[in-house]
Amino acid sequence: MNNQALHSESLEMLLQGGYLSRITGYFTLWLNYQFTGLDVTWYHAVNVLIHALNTLAVFFLSKLFISHFSKDTKATEHAFWALIIAALWALHPLNSQPVIYIVQRLGSLVALFVFLTVIFYIKARLSTELTSKLIFTLLTLLCVIAGIFTKQNFFVVFLFLFCWEWLQSKGKLRCYLNRLMLGGAILVVLIAPFPFMEAFWEKLDNFTRDPGATDRVSYFYTQGIVLWDYIARFVFPHPLQLEIFVPLRDSFDPLVALAFTAHLALIATALKLRATIPLFCWGVLFFYISHSVESFIFPIKDLAFEHRTYLGNFGLMLAVTGLARYWFDASPNRIVTSYITVLATLIVGLTGATLTYQRAIQWQDPLTFYERELKYSPEHIRTNASYGTELAKAGRLEEAEKYLKESIELNMAQGTISFGVLNAYMNVLYQQQKYQQAAPVVMMALRHVHYPERRSILLSNLAVGYIYMGYCDFALGLLEQALKLYPANQDAANNRNYCLKIQSGNQ
Repeated sequence: MNNQALHSESLEMLLQGGYLSRITGYFTLWLNYQFTGLDVTWYHAVNVLIHALNTLAVFFLSKLFISHFSKDTKATEHAFWALIIAALWALHPLNSQPVIYIVQRLGSLVALFVFLTVIFYIKARLSTELTSKLIFTLLTLLCVIAGIFTKQNFFVVFLFLFCWEWLQSKGKLRCYLNRLMLGGAILVVLIAPFPFMEAFWEKLDNFTRDPGATDRVSYFYTQGIVLWDYIARFVFPHPLQLEIFVPLRDSFDPLVALAFTAHLALIATALKLRATIPLFCWGVLFFYISHSVESFIFPIKDLAFEHRTYLGNFGLMLAVTGLARYWFDASPNRIVTSYITVLATLIVGLTGATLTYQRAIQWQDPLTFYERELKYSPEHIRTNASYGTELAKAGRLEEAEKYLKESIELNMAQGTISFGVLNAYMNVLYQQQKYQQAAPVVMMALRHVHYPERRSILLSNLAVGYIYMGYCDFALGLLEQALKLYPANQDAANNRNYCLKIQSGNQ
């Protein structure tokens, strides 16, 4: 919320500040600030509204799937099962994080565009009237444009729709899609080794990874285990965690092998049951496809995050409901089965609502919240940093120093550094007048910080410590370097003027 681009009266800073690839989401945050400033109530209100719209989209998408695969049953029954899916998905505690955590609005917003794109695309494909087909096609295109500029994982929708066409198609269309896949694979194999492709592969590599993320193979191995963790949390959502610590897997060890074997078995089972339990099949496929960007071979610095399950949880809910419907249809006593279904839905729904409410309450006290997070993820870099920051706000500086230092050391062990954590650590040291302790940390961190603006701020903050210790001459040299790197650094300019004033006074 301290992002200055959101505080600007025009969109120019957003468009020029590297936010274009996510402009749809940031535009909604910009609008929030223009109308309500920093009043977080309204940011949460918009997040809740987006979640409500997602719930409606889940209902209509579920009803569309059920109606498509169950043409011999009544529309009221379709609506009944769709309502169960939507209600349980909306109340699931795992889905609370993108609603409560303001900046994760982008995750819930991209989910909305994915749901709407699938709905409108299938509607367009199934429509027999030309007018309806054109309207739904236009709506699909609008959602695609909005989704692409919300978050990168929107691209999973194209893979899902391709799978939909491939598995649903017959005859010439199936043959055409098979040839398209085979031709594409052959083309990549043929042109990949040529020297003129090196620059392309390098750009593609940079575009499809987070700065500071691990290598693709290790990330892929780790995600095989992470996905099972997501499934386990869907079934038993305790403990809920903002930060999930996951050890990096850099080899195909027995646990990784077991995880991938189980994934393949689940996908194979889903495809085998495509004709008998289609909802289970498409739910499983939706789950895996929804994670194909953030939990595949596109490395992200954070190995696991609860908010990444928001979209995929719909697939799991669809798969579970598919199994429940299969049991329901096979039951000899529909009345008893109906009562059991309603009772089970109420119990699960109330449990989910209770856990979601408890999670929302936990967010009200940041210090207690991060203390709890640390209990479950003591080695997580950001958990230590967040807890240390909250301790500093509470005036517990010695404790804050300990956790911020731990976060920095964990970061440096990975060959990276967090600029924000480093600044927080320096501020804590300065408040305790431990100026000499800050210097070696900053000098070490400068090896990892390459952006001129950030290097300038670090040098400027380091100079402050030397000013406090009475070494204005040395501080002046640091401030000159800071201004050379980033002339707009006003703090550096002010401190430089202060040092010059002291020097002139001493003369």
